[in-house]
Amino acid sequence: MLLTPSKAEEKVLLLFRSPMPIRGTASDVARRIHGDMDDVKAALDELVARGDLRRHDVPGERPVYWS
Repeated sequence: MLLTPSKAEEKVLLLFRSPMPIRGTASDVARRIHGDMDDVKAALDELVARGDLRRHDVPGERPVYWS
């Protein structure tokens, strides 16, 4: 089965590959790419799982992602 990325995932990957670093919460990134927050969060978490992004979890706050 071939898995194709969602539109949000494609936009996150394009943003990740751009010279500007990613830094912010999932909602910050979703606003930046005009994407659905849940889809963007899933794409960011996938990049974290692959080791392409880092995530900082602060208790009581939203996680911050950065490249």
